[in-house]
Order: sequence, then C-alpha cells, then structure tokens
Amino acid sequence: MLDWITRKKKRRQGSPASVPIKAESSPQAFYEEQRRGYEAYLATYMDDRFMRSPRVLSIETYVKCNATCEFCPYPTSDRIGQKLDTGIIHKIIDDIASSDVHPEFFIPSRINEPMFDHRMYAIFEYVATKLPRTPIGHFTNGTTLSKGHIERLCSTPNLGFINVSLNSHDPAEHQRLMGLSFELVIKNLKALHHVYEARNFKFPVNLTRVGDGTTRDTDFLRWCRSVFPLFHPTCRPRFDWLGKTHSMDVGRAPPGCTQWFALNFLANGREALCCIDDDGRFGTGDAHHQNALDVYNHPIRLALREKKLRSLHPACAACDASI
Repeated sequence: MLDWITRKKKRRQGSPASVPIKAESSPQAFYEEQRRGYEAYLATYMDDRFMRSPRVLSIETYVKCNATCEFCPYPTSDRIGQKLDTGIIHKIIDDIASSDVHPEFFIPSRINEPMFDHRMYAIFEYVATKLPRTPIGHFTNGTTLSKGHIERLCSTPNLGFINVSLNSHDPAEHQRLMGLSFELVIKNLKALHHVYEARNFKFPVNLTRVGDGTTRDTDFLRWCRSVFPLFHPTCRPRFDWLGKTHSMDVGRAPPGCTQWFALNFLANGREALCCIDDDGRFGTGDAHHQNALDVYNHPIRLALREKKLRSLHPACAACDASI
C-alpha cells in the first residue's frame, strides 16, 4: 500500500535524518502535497512492462492479528483463523515465477500480523529461491519485533523494507486506535533503530499512521523524525475499505491506481481485486484451481490496466483511496 512512498524515499539521496520538517503547517497542506506526489508517481508506476505479470505479489497466509484497529475490518471479519495451505502458497509463487517479468515486491500480508504464521521465514526462503530478484515487504504493528525476530528479519537477504503500523505517538490514542501496548511497540522500535544504525542498514523502515485530518497527523510525523531519525514517517488519509469502515474526505481519487498492477490472494485462496478488498468480494479468481497469471490477466483486470480508468469497475469508481 505504501509502495510509492517507499520508492520515493529510496531514491532520495542522503540520510533520512536530514530531511527537513517543511511546511506541514496544516494537515490540509500536507495532504495536498501528498496527493500531488501520488498523482505524479502514478504516471510512471502504471508501466506496461507489468501488463501481463504483477508488479507486486501479495499473499495473506494466515488471518491472525493481535490488534483491534478501529480503521481496519479485521475485528469484525468472518475470516479470522483462515490459513492458506503451504502447497497453494508455493503454487502461486511458482506460477508467477514462470513469467519472464518478476514482481518488484512480495508482501505476505493483508489483515494479518505476518509473524503469527510460524511458516513465514520458510516462505521468505521459498520466495528467494523462486523469485531471487523480488524483495520482501514486511508489514507489522510492531508487537512481534522481538529481539529474535529483529535479528532474523534483518538477516533476511531479500528483505526490501519494513513497514510498522504505529498510528500514534500518544499512548492513549495508540491504545484507542489499536488496542496494543504502546510501551512494547516503542521498546521494539528502539531496539530495531539501534540495530539499524549499528549495522548501517539501507532498506527503508516506514512508521505509518492512518490519518484523521487533524494536527495529530503532522505532530506524528515530527515526533517520529525526532525519536527515530533513521526511519521514514508517513501518514495516509483514512479510507473506508470499500464500505467496511469510515474515511476522511480528501477529494476525489485520481483516475488511476497502483493496485491494478498488484495481485492479491487471501488466506482462503480467493483473489482480491485490491489490497482493501478484504474479503475478496470483488475478486475474480481462486488459486486452488487457477494459474495465478491467468487470474491477473482476467479481462476485467486487464482492461483496468490498459485503460487506466477507475470508472471501468464499480468498486474502483466508488473507491476513495489513493494507494
């Protein structure tokens, strides 16, 4: 979801610590600048090289999370506990590996905390074998970033970035939003920051917030830059998960979308239209009996990539997310 921000940061020269806190005088100005950046990024991201093979491959392997985020459909999902068979995970990866064009990222998450799946490092190794040029994008709420996981994760040779859904620098708000221990998450982040600095790692670590349009959004960015200067704070406007939650109004979404160039599978094997189609109701395929490339090249999906217009699909037309 944050791929465009991750790439933007990777291209930036110099240490992230030197990035100035510029005119974030108001959330409105911040989001207007962010929207312009996203629209400019879309123009280059929707690349015809990935017309027939996904730019991002995402597989949700196990629907289990310890957070109760108010902006996420997980707490009320009827899919909690679903686990995708290892053979199907391998089949999806094998299908994609058969293409001459490999994904730029593999992301093993959707509405889950990936490290609750004890197969995760074995999956990373399988991806490295089958898709050796494809980095891993690791999403987490920070609670599973124990010393052991930090060591093993940071030693993963194909690690592309770590994305920590932090969401607030205020303990009370963090508890209200996510239902997690703020103290544990900050302890883990400090340990990760120490290792990151000591070993001079270069992969991006993003600290993200689902924004609410208030000054808490820009306060979060300033706080993160102060406390974790080597990490990249980001804040994205809240979207409604295709009607599952509530969103904030940041104007009409651009006509294009990065998600048309991603392939997302849920833990039940169903394909999801995009990363916020949390139950796959808008998907068209199933990994159990279809080749993943055939799913990606379904006529509806292909038309979206060719025409680059949200109006071609009712879910896309109604979507307010810029992801």
